This record gives sequence, structure tokens and C-alpha cells, in this order.
Amino acid sequence: MRVKFIIFVSIVSIIVFHFNSFLKKTNKYEILQIDNIVSDYNEYFRENLPIVIRNNDMKIFSPLTIRKKVIVINNNNYFYHIRDRLFICSKQNEIRINIIAPNQISKFSKTGTNNGLKTIKINDNTFSYIQVVLKPGIRLYIPRYWIFNVEDLSHEYEVTLSDTVFSILFGLII
Repeated sequence: MRVKFIIFVSIVSIIVFHFNSFLKKTNKYEILQIDNIVSDYNEYFRENLPIVIRNNDMKIFSPLTIRKKVIVINNNNYFYHIRDRLFICSKQNEIRINIIAPNQISKFSKTGTNNGLKTIKINDNTFSYIQVVLKPGIRLYIPRYWIFNVEDLSHEYEVTLSDTVFSILFGLII
């Protein structure tokens, strides 16, 4: 009986820890940049800030990733996500991406869901944003709850979403 209780408390502790990190938001306008391959990307991802990744290392996904999918966005709506990780990569030409901090969400209203992304529209255009010009082959990491849109839809780009057990579970709750 005591062992079951210890196991139960351990599992609940792990879930609470991951739920707390799932809800964490950072609202400062700062972009991190990684130029070289590093052994552990998690210290960067824990900052919950957008990251420009200038290397082709595929170890950027969580070891807990159970699902990855590449989606196509063919409109210039504003989006945010509650997935584990989201990366945008330009294929051939540079693209412009506007990134907006989570605390600006009150200036938008939700209109639906598109391929796992929450689609939103502008109610009040007095929000602040950062514009990133993404060159071909460079990845941009968009943290959970950050709002973004891609301005130029004439250029090909790729959006990769990944999920963990926790992001799927917590996504059902939130």
C-alpha cells in the first residue's frame, strides 16, 4: 500500500511539474539565436522566447516527442499554438514573420483551429510586435502562446509542429 502511494505521489508530481511549465509564458520582446550545434537545446527552450536556429541539427525536438507533423499555411491569418514545439523554416526565399507576445492576446479574438493552430483575428491593432526576416534554411522557434503571422505567402515555407504526451493531455484541458 505504501509503495502504491509513493508511485501515485511521484506521478502526480511529474504531471504538476509539466503542467506548470506548459502554462509558463514570457512576455518580453527578445529573440535568442543559436548558431552552432549544442548538446542540450532545452535550456534555450525553457526561456519561452522565440529562437532563430541557424544550424541544421534535428535534435531540436524533445526526447518525449510522440508526434511530429508538417503543415501548410496558405493564408496570412494570425495564429498561436499550445503544442510542444513549433518551427517555421523558409524553403527558397526569405519570408517575414511578425511575432507578438502572449500578453497581447486581448487585442485578438479566436476564430477557429487550423491544423492544430489556433486562428485569431485582430480586434485592436495597437499591439507591439517583432518582425523577423527568415532566410532559407534557417528555423524560427515560436513558443507556446506567442502569436505570429507570415506576411508573404508567395514564398514556400514549412511549419513543423511536435507534440508530447503532456502537450496532448494539457491541450485537451486548456
